[in-house]
Amino acid sequence: MPGGGCRTADWSLALPSTGGLRLSAAGDSRLGGSPLPSQHHRHTLPTAEPLDLFAAEPLAGVGPVAVRKSRQDWIDAGMALLRAEGQQALTIERLLSELGVTKGSFYHHFGGLANYRQALLQWWEEDFTHRPIQEAWKESKPALRAQRLNKVIRQLDYPLDIAIRAWGLRHPEVAQTVASVDRQRIDCLIELHRDQGHRQPEILAYLEYTAFIGGQQIQPAPEGAERALHQALELWRNYDP
Repeated sequence: MPGGGCRTADWSLALPSTGGLRLSAAGDSRLGGSPLPSQHHRHTLPTAEPLDLFAAEPLAGVGPVAVRKSRQDWIDAGMALLRAEGQQALTIERLLSELGVTKGSFYHHFGGLANYRQALLQWWEEDFTHRPIQEAWKESKPALRAQRLNKVIRQLDYPLDIAIRAWGLRHPEVAQTVASVDRQRIDCLIELHRDQGHRQPEILAYLEYTAFIGGQQIQPAPEGAERALHQALELWRNYDP
């Protein structure tokens, strides 16, 4: 659908900010009328044997914990540690110290490190990719979808996005989830460009998304950087090879 020169909002032009960590759940989304991957279609990590650090069984004879913590409490604590200190901080000792509970609570919710890692990654995929797309597709017109997507993306916690990507450099399972998220985001941008009648939507989507990933690494963003990106992408949209 022709966009009448409207700009496409996406995961590149919303330059990173240092907003606080948001911890909330999100449902499934739809992309251009087609369902996003459902829970059983999305990539899930194999249930590998836990690392030695998490291999110990809950202590025998330990009664109910004094302070009950939910599954989401554990995810929130892990994301906060990951954001602040990186994946090396995700140890059972640090998590227990942060939450003030015993190992029994951890094993009750997750059973081991592999399941906990999967829960962290699923939360990140839902809240940082599916939820923004879901919000954007509440709009019926492509140009309005683009604007709404841009607004939602500006609220994301970019340092956490960076921490997940860095984690993926050291863990193949995490890298698979990062690759899946990248593909979903790029596909969303391609559809937005195509629906607005932009030429070469695939190239535009890749340019915008790679600009977003690169922009995450520059904090704070140089003055005028966002305007320069808009102008560069506008030139490309008008280019007809």
